[in-house]
Amino acid sequence: MRGLLGHLGSARGGKRIGPRDSRMQVGFPGFAIDGPRAFLRAFLSGLFGLLIVFVATAAPSLAHIKSLALVVTFDGSGTAFHLGRGCWITANHVVERVRATRLFLHTGQSIAAVVVERNAPRDVALLRGDGPVPALRLSHEMPKAGEVLWALGFPGDARQYGQVIPVEGRVHPNTGTDGLVWISGTAFHGHSGSPVIGRDGTVVGMLVAVHRFWLDISLAVPSTVIRELVRRC
Repeated sequence: MRGLLGHLGSARGGKRIGPRDSRMQVGFPGFAIDGPRAFLRAFLSGLFGLLIVFVATAAPSLAHIKSLALVVTFDGSGTAFHLGRGCWITANHVVERVRATRLFLHTGQSIAAVVVERNAPRDVALLRGDGPVPALRLSHEMPKAGEVLWALGFPGDARQYGQVIPVEGRVHPNTGTDGLVWISGTAFHGHSGSPVIGRDGTVVGMLVAVHRFWLDISLAVPSTVIRELVRRC
């Protein structure tokens, strides 16, 4: 996870979950826990939540996983998700130094993609990459405090094996105060660009950072911001 810089960093006070940091940190500032142990805890917690969801709700499901892609650039990786018509969304800081990349699907196949639009202040990028991939649906509403959400992505060493690791959390009461969705769940580098799924199966946001001081709080751009960019695809 690297420090959140630029517009979003100075305005929102977050820390990017982007490509370049070599050490994953969780917990309180000053008490860093090296990646493997923390990663395993987050994985088991998220996996347990995901299993519950498979039984209790329609989201997330295998269809959601099929709509994801691993984004790999020369200095790191992140997650992207498909919204139809070859339109993919990821965090801008994942692809800020490239104009073209490859998207690796759960099948092991990859497709070429180009960055066609950016909203750098909100850390969102729109890519075009054609392939037989199902589309996710965007929510029209901001999630409410206490609502359970799930983010699906390719964090840490998972990118080597194409494993999707979920982050489960509840919507924090501070959601919306700074234009972001606050989620009480720990994300890792590589989770940047992960779709945040609500109980109805729609995308309510996209992970872009963890809070600068409360590292167990993940921050997501709401679906309304994503929708504005997708209209240009």
